[in-house]
Amino acid sequence: MTNNEKALMMHEQWNGKIETTAKSHVNSRDDLAIAYTPGVAEPCKVIAEDPEAAYKYTMKANTVAVVSDGSAVLGLGNIGALAAMPVMEGKAVLFKEFGGVNAVPICLDTLSIIAYKQPVTKLEIEKIRGVKSDHAVNKLVEYDLVCEVGRLDAPGKPILFGTTEEFLRRFSIQSADDLPTLNPEQVENFKEEAEEEIQLKLDI
Repeated sequence: MTNNEKALMMHEQWNGKIETTAKSHVNSRDDLAIAYTPGVAEPCKVIAEDPEAAYKYTMKANTVAVVSDGSAVLGLGNIGALAAMPVMEGKAVLFKEFGGVNAVPICLDTLSIIAYKQPVTKLEIEKIRGVKSDHAVNKLVEYDLVCEVGRLDAPGKPILFGTTEEFLRRFSIQSADDLPTLNPEQVENFKEEAEEEIQLKLDI
């Protein structure tokens, strides 16, 4: 068996190279009351008063995001956000193994949609992606790359999401207007792929 064949086999067995492991364990009602409700309200209140306290009371103290849009992946070139995930997971492993730093891979599928379509609702994101996006959006919010920017004037008042100052800083741009212009041919290809996946005409 070649190393390439073994790598493919092991990635299938791992089913992802990283996982979330709890530091706090829930073995009793008291454990639950401390790790979750009602005890969790105490650090929440402190952080609400002093956002910097998040680095004292949450995983932000030792966690980074490993971000890619899949356009320049190692020797593979532009393979897309989804195909970039094994590489980003690998980078997250290196952060943990050699630096003791928790790293979360984020590929820019969802972030790109928000950046280019903002303000945008989660439903609009899911119509474009063709899959549920709760986890992806929540992670982007957790890492301060997107935030709530308003509410849509529609039944249920769905949340509108947009990018943050941290997003601009991470990508070294002054405003969303500085994002690379999408090639019309790329947009058309994107529409065709999305329409095939979810049989939905997109108003891009």
